[in-house]
Amino acid sequence: MKVQGDSVNVKVKEKKERAKVPFHIPTIKKPQEKYNILASLSVLDFVHKDIGDVEPVKPTSLEETPFKLVEEVKDLKELAAKFRSVNEFAVKAGC
Repeated sequence: MKVQGDSVNVKVKEKKERAKVPFHIPTIKKPQEKYNILASLSVLDFVHKDIGDVEPVKPTSLEETPFKLVEEVKDLKELAAKFRSVNEFAVKAGC
């Protein structure tokens, strides 16, 4: 921007238009067409229907669950070292 006397000159950067790319190029077959895959799935297709005689496992009570309050980086590093040997853990962020 340049100011000369009573007039102001402003340079405007020209917008370059991007080339539009179609979502699907008609000459390329969709994978579901190429490999005969049924593409109309619903949430119910992912629900396991035959659970048999599986009994749900009750979680351990909060009093019996060991927990660690992490307040410093040193504590976090120690905890990360312990986590390398476990299959699952829970995290509560904040207070």
